[in-house]
Amino acid sequence: MDKLQLEMQMAAQGMSLTTGLATSAILSRYLGVEGFGQFYYVFAFYYFFLTLNDLGVNTIILREISQKPEQSATMLGTMLIFKLCLAAVSVLAAWTAISWMDFPPVLKNALTIYAFVLVATSLQLPSVIFQAVLKLEYSSGILIFSPSCWA
Repeated sequence: MDKLQLEMQMAAQGMSLTTGLATSAILSRYLGVEGFGQFYYVFAFYYFFLTLNDLGVNTIILREISQKPEQSATMLGTMLIFKLCLAAVSVLAAWTAISWMDFPPVLKNALTIYAFVLVATSLQLPSVIFQAVLKLEYSSGILIFSPSCWA
């Protein structure tokens, strides 16, 4: 890894942390105690479903693409379809859990809409190709805009 790539990785991580901190500070002042608690409840609720949504696929596909670069397009396409299927299952599981629980209407609506973040995280799979060919500055750019840095 050369110096530029290392600097890009560090800058992306720093921007991600700064964005998360700034978002938390602004939202805590704007939403108040109850609203901020509900906001973080939404994140805690969906981190459970993110584990079902991932299953370590990014790590596995990165290893496979590194070993067989000539098959990278096929593997990436197949894994993207697989991750979108996992996202659909995750969204349906989240919506089922939401319907079974007795949430206030505002929180129930927020949880229902936020389920689509599970699909968005699946669409980050193509960033793995940048990691496989050691173009980490592009992968870092994707990290900055990932939903996990929003709070």
